[in-house]
Parts: sequence; structure tokens; C-alpha cells
Amino acid sequence: MPLKAFGDVTLTLRPIKFAFLVNPAEREMLDRVVQASLFQWGGLHNPIVPIFRRLPRYWSDLPTRRLAPGEVCKGYLRMFDPDAVIVCGTVDKSVIPAHVQHIHTFDEFVGDLSKEDAPTFGVGFFELLGSFAEEEFKYTRRDGMKLLMPVYEEKNVTLLKMVLGDIPAEARRETYRELMKRIDVEERHVTIDNFLQVIREQHALLSSICADHLQLRRRIMERSLAVFLMDHRNGLDLIDFWNLRAIGWHVLPIPLALSGLADTQSYARAFIEHNRPGDKLQGITEVAVLKGRSVSQTDFDRFVASIPRAAGQSLTVQVWYPPMWDEFTRRGSRLTCSSIVAGEERSQLSEETSFIRTKALAPKFMAPNLGHGPRYANDIRVAMYGRSEFGAEVVPPYEKTVGRLYGIGLGTDWRTGPGGLTFLGRFADSTIHLNQPSPREVVTAVLAERGWKGFEFSPPGNIAYQMMRHLDGPLRIGILQNAALIRFLETLAAGRDTAEEEKVRKGIESRLKGAAGTGKLVPLADATNIVSKEIAKMPGASFVTHDVEEREFLKNMHKIANSLRFPIDVGTLVENCTGAKIFNLGVRVQCSVCGQRSWHPLEAIRAEVQCPICLSEFPLPTHKPRDEIKWSYKSLGPFALPKQGFGAYSVLLTVRFLSGYQHPATTPVFSFRAKQGDKELEADFMMFYRSATYWERETEAVYGECKSFNGFTEKDVRRMRQIAAADPGAILVFATLAPELSPRDKRLLSPFVRACRKYGELDRPKNPVLLLTGTELFSGVGPPQCWRDAGGRMKAFAEASRPIDSLVTLCDATQQLHLGLPSWWNDWTDEFEKRRRARGSKAAGRGTGG
Repeated sequence: MPLKAFGDVTLTLRPIKFAFLVNPAEREMLDRVVQASLFQWGGLHNPIVPIFRRLPRYWSDLPTRRLAPGEVCKGYLRMFDPDAVIVCGTVDKSVIPAHVQHIHTFDEFVGDLSKEDAPTFGVGFFELLGSFAEEEFKYTRRDGMKLLMPVYEEKNVTLLKMVLGDIPAEARRETYRELMKRIDVEERHVTIDNFLQVIREQHALLSSICADHLQLRRRIMERSLAVFLMDHRNGLDLIDFWNLRAIGWHVLPIPLALSGLADTQSYARAFIEHNRPGDKLQGITEVAVLKGRSVSQTDFDRFVASIPRAAGQSLTVQVWYPPMWDEFTRRGSRLTCSSIVAGEERSQLSEETSFIRTKALAPKFMAPNLGHGPRYANDIRVAMYGRSEFGAEVVPPYEKTVGRLYGIGLGTDWRTGPGGLTFLGRFADSTIHLNQPSPREVVTAVLAERGWKGFEFSPPGNIAYQMMRHLDGPLRIGILQNAALIRFLETLAAGRDTAEEEKVRKGIESRLKGAAGTGKLVPLADATNIVSKEIAKMPGASFVTHDVEEREFLKNMHKIANSLRFPIDVGTLVENCTGAKIFNLGVRVQCSVCGQRSWHPLEAIRAEVQCPICLSEFPLPTHKPRDEIKWSYKSLGPFALPKQGFGAYSVLLTVRFLSGYQHPATTPVFSFRAKQGDKELEADFMMFYRSATYWERETEAVYGECKSFNGFTEKDVRRMRQIAAADPGAILVFATLAPELSPRDKRLLSPFVRACRKYGELDRPKNPVLLLTGTELFSGVGPPQCWRDAGGRMKAFAEASRPIDSLVTLCDATQQLHLGLPSWWNDWTDEFEKRRRARGSKAAGRGTGG
């Protein structure tokens, strides 16, 4: 019985995230950015990207190459993944990467707060303040808590504004004054000298109000607490402090000017003790004492030494600022940006559909008729189960063409990023109109944007799709996860000369039409004579029906059922296979005209049946049912094709493996071709792939070359070499249904794999290559358990190998297992050592040269 598709749409509400591009030397602009961001819901998590004309000498305490402003900007934006970029001051927008979809100037972002109660974009501070007043000061408080209203009277107070908050001068008008009447406020003159004492007091802060109604989601094992020694007069140190909080860290800023005071040192120690992992579940990491980039090592060492601690106690010290602009740091998951969430709502889908309409999830405290642009964000996730085909679960990030496939409405209301699709809502009662494009539409759009045109499925791809439709969707591909079943299907298809059979049938049909003339009937004797003569012309023709009598069929199905890791009842197996339209029950009878035996499906049986060879109708021999009528089974449709369904079994099982192993999100297509000028892109499958872990936002492109039980060829390697050149960094898959790679396969693949595994960048090879055999594809549990089950050297490898936590690490493991190569880390270590020695030899040669 076909599975009924069902699923849900999950909307995750959050503020719109803005990234401000600022020249740190423009201090007045930096102050305005701090005010504007804190006037926004979620403003504490809006990053500030420092844009220098030339990087300062203290840019990094770690060895790093000289970066252009555009590279720095791209790195920060990849880390924070903002919805829109705000260009501030004299920054040239040419530094912004081409993929960014929403770009505004600072004046466009802020609007006119002297006349408007909210900025142009996002939910404004007054809306938050009204909600804060209602929740916290509706009744008289007994604990004495008040909202701190800081008064700044000196220069260089940017740090104080970052920590305590500030209201833009033009916004301090009637709406502001009316709201203040509803809140207990304490005004306080704050300076650098007393601000540490101020933040110790139990007051609500202006800066914290913009984080109301928000929750942070971050990896519990990752550092998130720091004491940050900084120069409060240095623009880059100020931005660094801001961005640590934007990442989701809880940070105590220590101005260098106060670091020598005993009170400051004691407070730093109290902060460290209060946030020890043993006292609060903050992960396994300690609070780190972190050095600002402009702070000298001497000053930092002096401050660390001055922090009081008990005998034998140590401090966790980090002398470098986390390089959040660095692609290596981001892709290695050494530093991740917290997700901010304000609420979730899930609605059920009762059927598979290409169009979804649902009500947007808006913040309840958002006032109507404010702002002029998008005000909140809904991250959208659609989960469907029991689909008739694979779905487009992964949206390749930053592909503008692909975004238009999904979202209906204004282009400014939609964004595609590493986390998927985001709707930028304007009104509390907005309705989201969402298309669900097919994987083919998504892949075609992405390839077209990259210059590959004329996408078309190849014949094996069409066969694979037909098989999946027979199976009623991807979930039932697992029925084919049995080598014995596929070999049995091949025995039914092998030797069937369909071309010869069709030739004979057409010859008989033509002669019968000629003999009939203007009449419609041919005498039985004449028809028999015509059929006999046509058959006599081809004495070598064999009209095998390739159906299997019931007894023989059940004998084979018993073998198949018992070959499974967990054997099942043969009746259940037969029911599954007939329900999936792999086999059909029918009868085999002999034609009374031509004497040939033929098979007829159960649904076509009636009193008279038509012979598929001579086209004559003859009565079913009901007078001798046991002798003349044989119950038998036959493979159906694409499952009756020879050569393992022209390779479709291997393609289906490989895509199933990748879509199920470690539960990723995928967007796959089967065998296809595309062209770019005189170049051709051809693969047995392609998919976009993203790991299931919520912090993993990298979308991989995966291409595959699949074989049944036969070996790979030079042509297969040549096609994958072309793909590697066209898409550096893509994962390349060689898959076979054979239990192991043959010696010939190993000799053929090894040079290509060695070339692809050379160090590319970011701790990855140039192109990771994944090798899959029947051991992995026919297993219901996947690596490494399937290797343990296989026994022998595979079991020994599984017991000794490192944990596999991603598709890339699985690539390395399969190269070790199936080709006998060392870990690519060993290769890279040897290569780096050779380079180091070569540089040392050159330097020595220059030193002794004339």
C-alpha cells in the first residue's frame, strides 16, 4: 500500500540581523552605529565589520597573510550570516561580496527618528520599551529594580554606550517621554572610572532591553565566556568587544586604563569564579582571559599576573583574538555564531504539495504601521515524509536565482543563506506563499547560474526515476538493499532478446494484415500457417517469457529473505516486493494457435486471452487448470531491464545511502548532462548536501559515478576529473555494488584519488573522494558498523579508526579502507615537513652565498 505523504512547516521567529561596515578610525560614525544597533530588537547580535584601507600591524597575534578589505569583509559576513548589510561613513560598498542580496546605506537604515517612532527596518526600541514597561513595571516592584539611564559627559565613552546603552538624541521626544513615565528610572553619571561599579549593581540596562524575548542557541562544548583586556580608546578593540557579544559570548570588558587597580582585578576574579563550569552548566570550558589586539603582551601578562587566585589555581589565558573573519576558523567549526530565536511555530502538512501557504510568525509586541521595510525574520524549514520523490531540502546559499524559485512576492522579502530560506516579514498578519520546487529545478537553476546550460536527464536517470515511482518514493528504496534480490532480478532479465521478439511480432502482424485484405478476420488455418513461416525464418529465436513458476520463485525469495542481516518472513518479503511493483503475479499458458507459451498478468486474465506473439485470442484452458495453467511471477517495468536496470540500482542505493547516513538534508538529482560551450558535465547523480548538526551550515556539492557489479573504466575517471576541474572542493563519489573494489579498480582509481587528496585549503583536500562498495550500500546500519559486520580486515579497520563525524571524514576513512592509503593528514604532514626543509635549505644557501 503506498505511503501517504505528510510533514510540517516550521517557522522560527527572530530579529533581522544587520551587519554594519565601519572604518574604525571614524569614531563618531562608530558611536552612531552603536546607538542605531541598540535601538533595534536583537541589536546586541548585529556585527560590526571593521573595514580598513590598510590593516594595522596588530591585526592578528597569529601568523596570517595580508588580507584585502574585501577578503576581511567576506570572512566576517560568512561568520555572522546577516540578512542585510549597512554601509556606514566613507566605506566603499565595492568591498561587499557579490552574493549579498540586501544592501543599504546607514541613513536608509536609520530613517528619521525625529519624526518616526521606529527605524526604517526592524522592530524598534520603543516597541521593546513598551513591552518592558508592561511586563516589569505594571505593578509596583518590591525588589527596588530600576532601569538605569546613564548620563555621559566625557569623550571616549563608546565602550560605556556598548555596555550600558544609549538613546539617539533625535529620538528623545514625546513617545520616549511618555514611555519613561511608566518605568522606574535611575539616572546615573557614568565614566570609565566608575562603570565597573555601575554594572555590578542590580539595575536593568538599556542595552539588555534589545535582547528581550530572545534565546541563544550555541554549542555547549564551545567557549562562550571571557574577560577581555582592551584599550577603550582603540576603535578595533571596541569593535572586537562588540563582536564577541554578537557571536553570543558573555564578556566582561576590562579597560587597560583600569587594569592596574586592585578593585578591577578582584572583580575579574569574581567574574571568573561565578562562571566556573562547576557552578553553572556553561560547557566544559573555563572563562578565558583574552587579550585585545592593540594591547601589548607585556601589559597583558602584567594584568593576568595581578588577578588574585588561590595557591595552585590556574587561569585559562588566550593571547590571540578569535579570528572570526578567517574562513579556516569558520569552516573548521573552531568558532561558531550563536543562533538567536524568539519563538517557533509548526503547522502540519497532510499531503505532498508544490505550494504552501501559511501565516507568518510575528513578534507579539510589534506595533502596527511603523517602519517602511521588513521588520522581522522567519527562518523556514519544510519537512516532508513519504514523498513520492526526493525533495529539495537544501537551498544552496547565496544563489539569487534559486531564492526566486521558492519565495513568492517581493524580492526584498526573501533571502537564501547557509541556514536555508528566510522570509523577511513586514506586517503582523503577513502570509507566506512558498513554492516547493523539485530538485531538478533547483539544480538546473544553480548550474545555469554557474554557466552550465542544457540540463537534461540521461536514459539511466530516467530509469532511476521510474523505479522510484514504482516504489512509491525514496523511503522504499531500501527494499532494493539486497544483493541477492538484484542478482535474481538480473537473471529474469538476462538473455531476453526483446529486439528480436519485437521484430518477430511486427512481422507476424504485417503478414496477418496483408492476408486479411479488406476484411477484418483471417481464417485460423491461414493464421497458423503465417505464424509458423515467420518463426521458421528465425530458427535461433528463443521466446523465453522470463517469468518464474511459483515454486521456483518462492525458493529464490527464501534465499533472499535469509540473506538479510536480520532475516524476515518470506511472505512479508513477497508482499513488500509485489506491493512495490517489483514483481507481479500472473499465469503462464500455451497459445492454441502458435503453440508458444506466454505470461499474462493477474489483472488481464479473463475467459479468452490474447497471445502476445501471434496476437490471436484463445480460450483459457480451464478444463485442465493444473496441467495447462501455471501460476508464476514476473518482474515489472524498469525492474525487468537487463544490466542491473542499466545501472539504476547502484544510483538509487548510493543516493539513499548519502541521504540517510547521519541524517543530512539533501537535494539530489539522478543521471544528467549539461554543457558549457564545448565542455560537458555528466554524472550518475548530483546532490547538494548539508549535515544535520544545527551549527553546520556548509552546503557541499556531491557528484557520483556508480557501477553495478562491474568495474570502473577510464571514461568514468575522465568524467570525474572534468567535474573536479569545474567544481574545486566538491565531493566526488565512486560507488559499486560489488562487496570490494577489484584489484583493477584500485589500480585505476588510486592515481586520481591521490591527485584529489592533496591539500587544498581549510584542512580539506582539493576534492574529497568517497569510495562506496556493496559493503556500505547493502548495509542497514552504515559505517563503521557495516565494516565490523563484514569481519576480517574491515572489522580490524573499524575497531582502529577514528570516529566519523562528517561526510568529509568518511571520505578519508574509505580511502584508507578500500585503497590502503594512509590518512590524508599523514600525507599533508609529510608534505609540509618537506616544504619546511626546502625553505630551510634555501635560507641556508643564501646565508653562505657570495
